[in-house]
Amino acid sequence: MGNLPVKYGLIAGGISIVLSIILYFEDSTVYLKYNTIPMYIIQIYFMVYVVSKIKKQHQGFITFNDAFKPAWLTYILSSTIIALYTYVLMNYLDPSLIDMLKELQLEAFETASKMLKYTDEQKEDLLDQLENTNPYDLKSIAALPISYLFPGAIIALIIALIKRQDPIQISK
Repeated sequence: MGNLPVKYGLIAGGISIVLSIILYFEDSTVYLKYNTIPMYIIQIYFMVYVVSKIKKQHQGFITFNDAFKPAWLTYILSSTIIALYTYVLMNYLDPSLIDMLKELQLEAFETASKMLKYTDEQKEDLLDQLENTNPYDLKSIAALPISYLFPGAIIALIIALIKRQDPIQISK
């Protein structure tokens, strides 16, 4: 396995940041709404790539465990890099993005609250939470990689199930 997950986790995180910067300069609203989609695509690509390289190094064989671990580690490292970049962007480079994000969240909340039929009191409590919290403060950003562990584990699980190939045991 070596350092492949570290190397490609760093590369995936770096490419995600470059793509995020391009989206940000193109349109801040587009960045806020759709930034996660290309990030996931990049992460999944590199997760599969790492497992394929390791499988190739082992003459086309890889166990489930040997496929799962590097895929997940690649994901965790890239998610951590992306979280750190997002923290710096939202809190230091362009804090106005937080206000824009809150506006988008309020619009989404209004739509969702109609469908979920919240009471006025529930709406008020949830709106207060939205307005008085920073979704990109240090505490929230520190939790991002942890909150992404589960989806990353599911993706790594699927990749490992697809890519695994144990050598055939020949009995005498």
